[in-house]
Amino acid sequence: MADWEALFAQASDIPTSNSSSSKNGSTKRPTNGEADSTPNDDQGEGRQTTKNKKKSRKKRKLQRASGSNGSSSNLAYQRMLNSRLDPSPELNTPWFSWMTLEQSFLNGNSISYDMEQPDGSSSIDSKIQPSKLKESPITYRLTLAQEQQHSQQESWHLRLFCHSRNLRCCAKLLAQWDADGDTSLGDSSTEDDTGRTNREGTGKQQKQRFRQRQQHQKSLFRSLQSEANEIQDMVQSFLKYLPSDEANLLISKVSDMTGLVEKLLHQRKRERKQSDLGDTRKNKDNHRVVDISVAAELPWSWEPCIRIIMACDALYYRLYYQQLAGMILDSKHGGADEAWYIPHPQFYFGLEGLTKQSKDYSRRAKGTRDKSKSVQLLHNAQELKDSSPELQTLVDHLMVGQQTKSQDPANHVLEAIHRYRFKETMSLFQDRSWASAGRTLSQWKKSLSLPVYPDSKHETPAPQLLMEWRDSCRDFLCHLYAYATVSSKAIRQLFHLLAQLQKEESMDLSRGIVEIGAGTGYLAEILRTQGIAVEAWDIQPTGISTTSGSRSGMNEYHGHVPSFCDVRKGSTFPSTSHASKSALLLCYPPPESPMAFNTLSAYRKAGGKCLIHIGEFKGLTGDSKFEGAVRKGDMHCVARYPCLGWGTDAAYVTVWIIKGSKPKMLTSASVLLPCSNLNCTKESKHRFRPLRQAVYCNQNCYDQHIPVRKCLLSLFNVHADPNLTSICFSKAFAPL
Repeated sequence: MADWEALFAQASDIPTSNSSSSKNGSTKRPTNGEADSTPNDDQGEGRQTTKNKKKSRKKRKLQRASGSNGSSSNLAYQRMLNSRLDPSPELNTPWFSWMTLEQSFLNGNSISYDMEQPDGSSSIDSKIQPSKLKESPITYRLTLAQEQQHSQQESWHLRLFCHSRNLRCCAKLLAQWDADGDTSLGDSSTEDDTGRTNREGTGKQQKQRFRQRQQHQKSLFRSLQSEANEIQDMVQSFLKYLPSDEANLLISKVSDMTGLVEKLLHQRKRERKQSDLGDTRKNKDNHRVVDISVAAELPWSWEPCIRIIMACDALYYRLYYQQLAGMILDSKHGGADEAWYIPHPQFYFGLEGLTKQSKDYSRRAKGTRDKSKSVQLLHNAQELKDSSPELQTLVDHLMVGQQTKSQDPANHVLEAIHRYRFKETMSLFQDRSWASAGRTLSQWKKSLSLPVYPDSKHETPAPQLLMEWRDSCRDFLCHLYAYATVSSKAIRQLFHLLAQLQKEESMDLSRGIVEIGAGTGYLAEILRTQGIAVEAWDIQPTGISTTSGSRSGMNEYHGHVPSFCDVRKGSTFPSTSHASKSALLLCYPPPESPMAFNTLSAYRKAGGKCLIHIGEFKGLTGDSKFEGAVRKGDMHCVARYPCLGWGTDAAYVTVWIIKGSKPKMLTSASVLLPCSNLNCTKESKHRFRPLRQAVYCNQNCYDQHIPVRKCLLSLFNVHADPNLTSICFSKAFAPL
């Protein structure tokens, strides 16, 4: 993304933490966020050049911004880095102690606790526990804890985070507004004896519900304006605590977000005299009544609210990256157990009530079955999952914690974030019937009718809003963690496969895996926790290592994001590694680059016999020369596992062994990209552009794959209408 390229370019000015010699010859490592300000010896002791004076000023500015105070800052920073792989939160996970909730966005009431706890308690400790709240925390304003108010200068980033979160929650509540104005946050409907929801009720009840919804909606708009004003008042403070370039980047994000809010409020003024949803009429009592039957399209406020959510996430990621880079961190509070820092993504998206709402707090939901469209779609997908490994991987992943016990590695946070974002996407798009709306269908047809150029053949056509939402969900996480989201199931299968290769194929893999192009080292660390020895290398290791504490240069794809494990510097297969006793891992090798081919060639020359490739053949990784080397007669594919997709990618984990004779355990066709039809093992010739995972060798396989393809399209918010592709059938496919 362009934003991240600009961020990385500016981040190159982040001070390094290389050791600097003091006057007495001892060495001292500067604290995080400090610059090396050693005087120039040629100009005499106590004198500094203009350059060094500027460094000193930047040092003091960064020190004020991050609250640096020597070793305590280092400890707080290291504690924050080490917590990046903390387990994903559960429903009863307490919030951070610097957070507190105030009045409700809907009615201004203070937060209330559930008086019907099994232990008889009627209050909670200083940390918020969503399981003990009467209502969803997402409807309450987040702010700093009382004891933190006195330190607002050091905690400006936390206050900005709170206001951004509040904006996001208000926009999300408005976006989830039902066709009749119900946000499903209160007891606004009744149920008959059969368990079906009755939204009509008596005339008096209907009037009362409508007035309540109208009041809630007005309150949300007021809260949007209030939070946006608070953020605008903070803009000038960024200049005090950040370098000017970083402050300007942050201010641009704030301007985008507040600009969207202003646009939404201005549009509301124009719509105030009209019904937000469909036609309206007045009954004999002169009360407005909403006609649900004509509300075929989404409300006018839905798309602007989605864009506000994306803008809030972009601001969050900006703040989070600056925190990882050591520019902002409140190390003066929290003691030895907890620092005051912005939550990691698994908590930002997964902590109940922070931005996520999975529990229904309304009384009418207790003892009833969730009949949302997304839930019904998942149940339908379960019936077809055996017909497609891609569908099976995705459904099993989304159903973790519902019908199956969680089998996620405790620290595989990227997989957990994928589940949170995927379910949020379904609740915002699928449950609102966005894919079947008339405007959406026309945008789909327009995107498919555009000409396909060689440089755009790998792009996934979609309406502009969906394209931006998918990028918002995936791109930031690619830079922070890894480009491939490998499922826990695939990791376990890979572990057993390596053991099986040593036993049945007599391969010596005692040295484990050597990963080239490891980036942040996230995947290497995940594999290590599962018992696989991994040696990680990259042409430019990222950020600060969590073990050695040394800072490297800026990585082209990950900037200064601190690495998750020690990543050594190297551009091809190292001669020091034992190729004959190791498997080579290439995860998302750069597209149209000789890196993958050169690495594989060096590995084979050194005696290597096992390749693990994670990425897209004939797609967004590697080049044709590398693919030609993989397809040589002595390389055989023995396993193929689909990765978790985001709607714009189609990555697989494939394992290839180099052996002159046919392997004993050959279970997968030795083709680069087999046809999606399970009854066919031929090489694919066409890719279905709206769904990159769908590839076919001929028309017959395309027709046989209709049920599975329709289900996958629905999961990725594509309306599975045959007319959608028949109009531009020839442009719906890209040659492979």
